[in-house]
Amino acid sequence: MMNWKKVNYVALGINESFYDLPELQWAKTSYIQPQMMIHERLFYDPETMSYTVSKYLSDLKSRYGGIDSVLLWQSYPNIGVDNRNQFEMIRDLPGYPDQVRDMIEQFHQQGVKVLLPYNPWDQGTEAENFSDDVTIANICKEVNADGFNGDTMDVISEPFFTSSLNINHPIALEPENQHLPTQNLNWEVLGWAYWEYPTQPCVSSLKYLIPRHNVNVCNRWATDHTNDLQYAFFNGVGFESWENIWGIWNQMVPRDAEALRRISAILRYFSVLFSTQYWEPHTPLLQGDNGAYASKFPSQDGSTILWTIVNRSPKNLTGPQINITHSSMYYYDVYNGVPLVPSTINGYDILSFFLEANGFGAVVAFTSPPSSDFFNFLKMMNQYSTHPLAWYSNQWVYLPQQMVPNPPTPPFPSAPGMIQIPSANFIFSVQGSEIEGGEWKGLDVQYPWESYPYRNHLSTVPINRFLIDEYPVTNRDFYSFLQATHYTPKDNHNFLKDWTNNQYPTGWEKKPVTWVSIEDARAYCSARIPEARLPNEWEWQYAAQGTDSRVYPWGNTWDPSKVPTPNKGRKATFPDDVDAHPEGASPFGVQDLVGNVYQWTNEFVDDHTRAAVIRGGNYINPQGSFWYEHQTYNLTLHTKYLLMAPSLDRSGGIGFRCVVDTPNSPPPTCTSNICGSMIAPLENIDLTKDGSLGWTHWGLTDPNSIITKVDGIKITASTIGGTPLQYSNNPNWYTWTDGYPVPQATNTSTGVFVSGKGNGFQITVPATTEFQTLHLYVGVWESKASITVQLSDGSAYWSDNSLQNALGTLNTEYIIQFRANTPGVLTVNYIQTDTEGNITLQSATLSK
Repeated sequence: MMNWKKVNYVALGINESFYDLPELQWAKTSYIQPQMMIHERLFYDPETMSYTVSKYLSDLKSRYGGIDSVLLWQSYPNIGVDNRNQFEMIRDLPGYPDQVRDMIEQFHQQGVKVLLPYNPWDQGTEAENFSDDVTIANICKEVNADGFNGDTMDVISEPFFTSSLNINHPIALEPENQHLPTQNLNWEVLGWAYWEYPTQPCVSSLKYLIPRHNVNVCNRWATDHTNDLQYAFFNGVGFESWENIWGIWNQMVPRDAEALRRISAILRYFSVLFSTQYWEPHTPLLQGDNGAYASKFPSQDGSTILWTIVNRSPKNLTGPQINITHSSMYYYDVYNGVPLVPSTINGYDILSFFLEANGFGAVVAFTSPPSSDFFNFLKMMNQYSTHPLAWYSNQWVYLPQQMVPNPPTPPFPSAPGMIQIPSANFIFSVQGSEIEGGEWKGLDVQYPWESYPYRNHLSTVPINRFLIDEYPVTNRDFYSFLQATHYTPKDNHNFLKDWTNNQYPTGWEKKPVTWVSIEDARAYCSARIPEARLPNEWEWQYAAQGTDSRVYPWGNTWDPSKVPTPNKGRKATFPDDVDAHPEGASPFGVQDLVGNVYQWTNEFVDDHTRAAVIRGGNYINPQGSFWYEHQTYNLTLHTKYLLMAPSLDRSGGIGFRCVVDTPNSPPPTCTSNICGSMIAPLENIDLTKDGSLGWTHWGLTDPNSIITKVDGIKITASTIGGTPLQYSNNPNWYTWTDGYPVPQATNTSTGVFVSGKGNGFQITVPATTEFQTLHLYVGVWESKASITVQLSDGSAYWSDNSLQNALGTLNTEYIIQFRANTPGVLTVNYIQTDTEGNITLQSATLSK
């Protein structure tokens, strides 16, 4: 290996003079670096409009020991939704440049260097006045950033470095994908590594050639980082602690986090040793045949020797591990924080210590007694190693999301400029358009009826009738709103960016308003008369699609004449008038749904990210890269748009429309002996109030628990196959004050369920010749169900098989009006029709 190093050092023309620059000394000890989405909620507070750097860093320090540098990422996956380029998206960060410079200084004060991203593939958005190398260097200097990461780049050309030298602000260059050494290492002091992991650790050729060159091992989608951390520690290099992956949270499991805390402490304390020329990878170990591997890092004067050790075996290794020619050295197991007493045999010092299965070890030898500072470090490592890594969980869990409430408006029967959409049991089928992530659990969004975020969504959603704007809100509409309310957003950067002096350009009155944040859109809707709100996504899709699952508002075949002509150039243009394409209307007559501007719908949050679903695609179509936001004209696709602050969130490609809730119409007059319908149940259901003739609740305390109305008409249930089980996490709550044998209950979330295709429940109710109404509260969990209803006199029959939900729990309320020609029994069979999941039964009420 030494010969390889000598040959390639000369052949590649390696010159390490740039590594001597004072401004770049930090790079060789930048061991832990996350790529942080600037949308990270621990990093910025939109309410106070302030960067919360300490809050962000405190979280990382508490979980895995902190970081040395951070890559602040602002562009992908949002880039391409409008013509802003990657650099404009940096300039749109809140308070740029002064607040951004101050934010970076906050990182510096806590010993953390800051890199910005560079996306070389961004050649389809608005062009800059200067070349990319000059632009990124100028931005780094303006905000005092320390370097940039070359996204997708194998190597970074020299002009990017010389441009920074020309303005007296040398920056660290960090290509993402460099695997083989080239002359570019002369000015690339950092890099990432994507490695494969055979049992015997590979050696970083870049680090071996230039020990001062630092590498960060990256494996962002992994849920077990044992290989990554072992390879990094063996090579004396860093780790990319990337957890927020494009707004998808992949938190390190506790075992990995604890391992990172320990090895990063060792890397930092002995950092001088990791950048010397004397690294000896694969130095012999006594238990090398059992899966232990080590690197030896001696100091230049030989006064200190450090071994970094990894146990690639699934078994603990004990006993002799290292032998070294006997001398009067001082030995310490620094990983466990204890002294080592060697056994001297045949002129060798034999060091014995414990190596945990799939774990780590580190031993140091000094020729002289170490300093008091070292003993403080040793004490810290001893505290870290109180528990073995196996004590910590290695179980990965997804991060749940919540949909931000979008409460209904006061009901209005009609409103100017709005179209009434009838109620329906809508089969809501949609997929996230994320470029990466595959079928990752935690990807995309999580609707209230789902158990976890996921790319693919399929559910029957009962939708009550509502009103929706025929057209997106126009510039003229928004101007009237401003005149009436004098609305001024607190964060006003980019607000109505294409207007001048609060006035839209001449001739733009019928174009959709853009450069409005989701907060601006909500303010507009709520100020309307009648009061309105943004549409729920399933309402938007139903208004666009109708009930026949069509792919586009006009049908199933793409027709470019029904939408604006896409802008494929780099220069920003403007959308069409909202009424320019009437032939693109939906079955309900709703206009301008796809291809002109995206439209705001629901917002979702988790502990680390905010995002909104935007629908319909737009006219902006940057060319030249797969990584631009993918247009979602198709009504079965949606876009998850990450949110940080209105200044950045506002876009020239996003507009909106409003909806108003309408009064629930009473069930139509039943002209048959059975009439059935399905609606979304209320969150809180009062059985006493609703069940004037009788009611029943199943599963209060156990599967056989049945509570009924005192002296009420009996509603009975039995199982059809399967064994009923009780559950207590129902999304709807039930209350009563006239029950037997339990007189009262408040907000119980209990019920019963069965599983298995063909299994279910049979519910029976006495039937008379007078109309009665049965409200049946049931649900599905990741399954499908059918309902059949019939009278014992054979006079009527009703069925429905539309209830389904692919993820989590979906409850529904069946409303069944019935009467018999001859007194008898109404029988309801509620059956599971899918092999997956289960179906639930909670309550039923009977009234006139």
